[in-house]
Amino acid sequence: MPSPFPGMDPYLEDAKRWPAFHHQFVATLYQLLLPGLVDRYRARVLTRETVSKLYRIAPERIADFVEFDPANAIKFTIYRSRPSGSPGDPDIFGAQQYAPLLDIEVPFE
Repeated sequence: MPSPFPGMDPYLEDAKRWPAFHHQFVATLYQLLLPGLVDRYRARVLTRETVSKLYRIAPERIADFVEFDPANAIKFTIYRSRPSGSPGDPDIFGAQQYAPLLDIEVPFE
């Protein structure tokens, strides 16, 4: 009987026979394709300079600015102007400062 799903191989789809196949295949494919795709699909609208302008801080207050390609993510750390939990601290957890990022325009072609 032919497969009801053309292009799929029930043998390869059997998780009992190939328990790690899909994870390893996708990870390997990702590693092979990433070098040719990342720069082409990166908008580059979020940089140290744009972060310092959005948050109205000096660029020196940005401790880290890391692009994490596997997650298509950017992480940046801003030095606090006062210790966490001290009087006048606007955000004791340091995690609710994303609002300025909502105004960033990302070009779409």
